[in-house]
Amino acid sequence: TVTVQRIVDLTERYGTSGAFIARLCGKSRSLIAGWKDGKAAPTDSDLAAIADLYGVSVAYLRGEVDVPGQLLDSVQSLADDEMLKVIEYVRFLKFLDAEQKADPQ
Repeated sequence: TVTVQRIVDLTERYGTSGAFIARLCGKSRSLIAGWKDGKAAPTDSDLAAIADLYGVSVAYLRGEVDVPGQLLDSVQSLADDEMLKVIEYVRFLKFLDAEQKADPQ
């Protein structure tokens, strides 16, 4: 499944193992191996723990979005005026960063 493939990709990218995921989720290594075989599936709490570990969203793990970050999921529910405030804040942060780079003290 997309979920299992994304978990496998993340474990490979970060050099972690199925045994590590098993300990994180409080599951047996054979159950985690069952995810790969399609004999079992991660629970919502498993997905939440894995998402938190790797800094991705549960929606990303489930294949509902293709962007792994949690920030995108967070802003999708904002009203237009709230989104404008977020954009304004990001621009402000970029301005501060540019100022610091231009005048490092």
